[in-house]
Amino acid sequence: MFNLHKISWREGINFFLTGLIIFTIGLAPVSFSALAQDSNKPSNPSSVSPPPKNPSTENTPSSTSGASNATTANASKNVTRGDRQMMAELAEANLAEIQTSRLALEKTQNTQVKQFAQHMLDDHTQALQELQTLAKSKGIQLPDSPDLTHRLLITTMRAMTAEAFDTQYIQRMGINAHQRTSELLEKIQRSAQDADFKALATKQLPIVQNHLQRAQQMTRPAVQK
Repeated sequence: MFNLHKISWREGINFFLTGLIIFTIGLAPVSFSALAQDSNKPSNPSSVSPPPKNPSTENTPSSTSGASNATTANASKNVTRGDRQMMAELAEANLAEIQTSRLALEKTQNTQVKQFAQHMLDDHTQALQELQTLAKSKGIQLPDSPDLTHRLLITTMRAMTAEAFDTQYIQRMGINAHQRTSELLEKIQRSAQDADFKALATKQLPIVQNHLQRAQQMTRPAVQK
């Protein structure tokens, strides 16, 4: 009985161990599969890729800038070549009057010439600013210096004596230049296609004609020092 009891006890142990091993082996694939699935999940929530951006909400500043540039370009295209050319000529005429009037204030010793030069400087500076404002609204770049003829004239007049300068300033800028500018403004009134530009010429023409009349009255013998 003892041997039989001993054998049965050992067999029982072996049977229990064998069952335990089989049970453990059966659980291993399940545990390994779960572990594999866990390893595929990001351990840090912050590492999750952000959702894709909406293209329609990106590059807003660039889109706005592009629209602004397109608007300016379209405005410039709406101004004819002839109007742009006349705007440039009018800008150069004003710049010539401004620079020669400044030179006159430096060189002349004549009171009337000095007063005339100051008047020309004030009026033509305002006229140029009005033209620049209009051109900017149309997307047009104006010249920033007089034409070559007036640049050479300014260089020549700078070297003159005060008395010779007064004569040349009144004749060339007071009379000749204002005659040409008056004719240009009349041409703009007749042929300009841009209504705003035409209105500006209508406003400035009487001022230029007044300058011309004043200069014509300032003949050299009548000028009093």
